[in-house]
Amino acid sequence: MNKNTPNIILIILDTARAQSFSCYGHKKETTPNIDRIAQEGVLFENTISPSPWTLPAHASIFTGMYPSRHGCHEKHKFLNRNLPTLPEILMNIGYRTIGISNNSWISKNFGFDNGFDTFIKLWQIIQYETDLADASAKGKDKYKKAMGLVIKGNPFINIANGVYGKYFWRRYDYGARRINRIVGKLLHDELTKSRTPFFIFINYLEPHLIYRAPEPFFGMFLAKTISKKDALSVNQDAWGYMGEIVPMTKTDFEVLRALYDAELFYLDYRIGEVYELLKETALLDNTLLIITSDHGENIGEHNLMDHQYSLYDTLLKVPLIMRFPGIFEGGKRIGNIVQTTDIVPTIMELLSLQDQRLLGRVQGKSLLKNGNKRFAVSEYIAPQPPIEVISKRYPAGNFSKYNTTLTSMRSYEWKLIVSSDNKDELYNILEDPAETKNLWNIHKDIYKDMRSKIDFWIRENRKDVEDEDTHVSDEIKKRLEALGYFS
Repeated sequence: MNKNTPNIILIILDTARAQSFSCYGHKKETTPNIDRIAQEGVLFENTISPSPWTLPAHASIFTGMYPSRHGCHEKHKFLNRNLPTLPEILMNIGYRTIGISNNSWISKNFGFDNGFDTFIKLWQIIQYETDLADASAKGKDKYKKAMGLVIKGNPFINIANGVYGKYFWRRYDYGARRINRIVGKLLHDELTKSRTPFFIFINYLEPHLIYRAPEPFFGMFLAKTISKKDALSVNQDAWGYMGEIVPMTKTDFEVLRALYDAELFYLDYRIGEVYELLKETALLDNTLLIITSDHGENIGEHNLMDHQYSLYDTLLKVPLIMRFPGIFEGGKRIGNIVQTTDIVPTIMELLSLQDQRLLGRVQGKSLLKNGNKRFAVSEYIAPQPPIEVISKRYPAGNFSKYNTTLTSMRSYEWKLIVSSDNKDELYNILEDPAETKNLWNIHKDIYKDMRSKIDFWIRENRKDVEDEDTHVSDEIKKRLEALGYFS
C-alpha cells in the first residue's frame, strides 16, 4: 500500500443539506466530528448536486455524468450496466470493492451493484443474492424471478429477511449503528490483513424523513417549551402538506428543523466512530475519505417538504469534504463552484487512471486543482412521484403545480431555474441565499444571458426521454413508499 493506491471510503449522507452542518455555517453545533475531519482536509463550500433526489444523484456520483447523460431518473429507473462506474473502475485495477446501502434505490434492483465484490443490503439480516425481484425483469420473466425466491431460494432466509425488514430494520435507528458494526468488522478482521487496497461505499439513511433520532439525541435541539410528546405530534407527511391538505405553522417547522438537526448530530456521532476505527486500524492517513450527500431537504422553505418538485439550494447545495494527507491541505476551504460529478474524475486523476470508456462521457472535473467550474447544472427531468400517482394517493390534494421539468444553472453569484411551464426564476445567490426574490424581470440582461446558456446546454445534452417499464417488487415498493417515494 502506498500513496499511489490509497484506500478509498466514500460516505454519502442521504438527505443531508449543507446549510444544516455547523462547518457550513449553521448556528447550532450539529456536526462536531465532521467539522474535525474538515479541519484535517478540504471543505468545498459550494458543492451542487446535479439532481434533488436519490436515484439520479447517486448515479451521477458513481459515473461523473449528469442525469440526462447517464439516463437514470424517474423516466428510466435503472443505471445501465454498460456505463463504467467508480466501483467497476477500481475493481478492474485490483481494488477490493464493498458497497453498504441502506436505501432501496441503491441496490441491484436499480443497477447499483455493478463493480462491487460485496454489496450489503441493510434491509436484509441475512445477505441474499435475489432481492425479491429483478428490476430489469419484464413480462413472464418477472414472475419467474419472483417464483425463483421459493423454487431456488431458501424459504427460511426469505422469512428471516421479511421479519427483519418489517419489524427490526429501523427499530433503533435508520441503520447507522449496524453499518458501523459491519465496517468495524471489515476493518479489524479482513481489510487490515490484506495488502489489497479497498474501496468502501456507504449510504447512511439518516437524516431522511421520518425525523426521529434515537435517544438521547431526539430532543437535544428542541426549544424548552416543546415537549417530546408535542414534537412527535407534528406532521411529517410531506405530501399531505404540499398537497394543501395538512396545514402547518411556523412553530411546526421549527420543531421539524430541530428534529432534523438531531438526526444529523446522531449521524455525525456515527461518522466519528468510523474516523476512530480508521485510527485504531492505522488506516486513516492512507485512506482517501470523502464525505458528501446526494441531495438536501426542504423543511418548510419555499412552502415545501421532503426533496422533490424543486431545484432550490436547500436541495442542491450539499457538503463535500475530502481528507487525504499530502493531497488535500488540512483546514482549507474552497469557495469555487463544484459538483458531486467531480468525484469520479478526482479519483481518476489521483490514481493516474485513464479509461477509454469514460472519454467524452464524464462531465465532471477533477478537484485536485481545487475545482474551476464556472457553472453548475442540475436537472429534474420528471416529477417524482409522478403527479398522477401522488394525486391517486392523495385525491384531496392539489399537486398540479408541481407537474414540470426543471433545469438550473448556477454561477458563484447568480442562479437561474428554467421550468417547462415557463415560470423561470432568477436569484442573486450572494445577496439572497434563501432564494426568496425572483429577479428575472428586473435583471433582464443577466436573465437572457443565462437563459441562452442553459438552452444551449439542454440542446447539447438532453435527448428525448422515453419511459421504460421497470418492474419493482411489491416489497421494494413498500420500502420506497416508507421513504416517501411512489411510482
